[in-house]
Amino acid sequence: MILQAPQNFSYDIYIIGANGPQGTTPPPAQQGGWGSQGRNASCNWASQCTTSCTGGGSGGVGNQGGNGTPQASDPPINGNDVNPATITIGQLTGADLWVFSSGGTGGTAGNGAAGGTGGTGGTGGSGDSCPSGTNHCSGCGGGNGGTGGNGGNGGVSGNGGNGATVNLTYSSSTYNVYTTTPPASGGKQPTAGAGGGGGVGGYPGGNSGPGGTGGSSGTAGNQGIPSTINVTKK
Repeated sequence: MILQAPQNFSYDIYIIGANGPQGTTPPPAQQGGWGSQGRNASCNWASQCTTSCTGGGSGGVGNQGGNGTPQASDPPINGNDVNPATITIGQLTGADLWVFSSGGTGGTAGNGAAGGTGGTGGTGGSGDSCPSGTNHCSGCGGGNGGTGGNGGNGGVSGNGGNGATVNLTYSSSTYNVYTTTPPASGGKQPTAGAGGGGGVGGYPGGNSGPGGTGGSSGTAGNQGIPSTINVTKK
């Protein structure tokens, strides 16, 4: 519980809970590896193709994007509850008294990270011209680009802290006590990580890879229960 009368604020007394901590967004996932280089064809002195070409290898799949934290299985990042309080003011003088009470705001969880881009397909093996000029060893096509990695899921934001019962007693023939007790806000909804783009096809003629699938959006926190301030004027 924080009980104070700070200067330069609208209220004279704050009875509040601390805000929840913020979650973490992981960095974007890494790109998939490059496809292997195809083997080149070769022709011997007799104009015979002694080695045939091979196509370029497919690009690697992009890495999965990380999930924002916390997830449902992790400790929550809720705002703190208000502790009950009893305040007694013998004689209120000089001005009206303004009292504010609310639980802490729930922390916002991290966003899902983007999936990694698919790797580039390998270059196909090249052909070879034979010495006689009447024959040619054909080349091979490039490998296909890799599939993009899937995006990560957003995390689970914290709930707003709950209020408490505050009993305030004062005496005054001139001034009054005014109270404000809004519910504490829950953390905002985290965003999903985008799927990684498909990898570029290798030369010549390799196809581009498909993109990855985006993750799921996270969960917003719920509002807390408002405080109740019971004011008694003697």
